[in-house]
Amino acid sequence: MGLRVRIDYGALLAPGSVVFSPTPSGTMASFTFLISTSAFEANDHHLFQVEWRSLTGQRTSIRSATLNLLYQVGRHRC
Repeated sequence: MGLRVRIDYGALLAPGSVVFSPTPSGTMASFTFLISTSAFEANDHHLFQVEWRSLTGQRTSIRSATLNLLYQVGRHRC
């Protein structure tokens, strides 16, 4: 399946779309998606969308997933 992560209904997090391929043993895979963001019009709330689709046309699903967000407190003073 193809998978990508989008922020605030717009920009894709790097590296963009990635491909998860099934393995006979059913092992897990992980990817790191990156983006630098900041407050927009004094709003620091963001929406992250994880999107996936089948690359073969066959039905696909995600049974379990973890989205781990890391952030750093900025240095801007308002």
